[in-house]
Amino acid sequence: YAEILQWNGNFADAAAHYKAATTLSPKFPEVYAGLAEVAALQGQYDQARAHLNQAIANAWTPQQKLGYMRQIVGTYALQGAPADVTKALEAAIAQAKAQGDGISTAILYSQLATVQANANNANAAHQSLATAKAASANAPYQVHYFGGVAHGLMKHWAPAGQELVAL
Repeated sequence: YAEILQWNGNFADAAAHYKAATTLSPKFPEVYAGLAEVAALQGQYDQARAHLNQAIANAWTPQQKLGYMRQIVGTYALQGAPADVTKALEAAIAQAKAQGDGISTAILYSQLATVQANANNANAAHQSLATAKAASANAPYQVHYFGGVAHGLMKHWAPAGQELVAL
């Protein structure tokens, strides 16, 4: 019910229902993720990250934990904090590597490359893209997508085109 309230923009009631659910099932990570989403939708990014950290602490699987870590990256991006985006991406990359998840590692490195390219750090962006492609034998389409974005941000049109063709 909380999610329906949230979708309808009734954030106060949605948060109240999510909070009530935490008392019924305090180890259910999706409740904290719901609270995080409501907070983020209202621009309360610090609170959203606090809820996401609770979701991480209660995650049922390593992959679910990684998903919440990616959502933390998103809160920093929405907040316009590129240095914190970089730190959060690096933490998610470390987690993906620890899980032996080459595909997620590759995607996260390619996302990091876009942040680096946007900061005019072409060398770091190129290194992250190379690491992304080396992380997984079959680079998923997201690696090429973010590679194209990174190259476009650096105004490297030919490599950007090659990445988009690879999609």
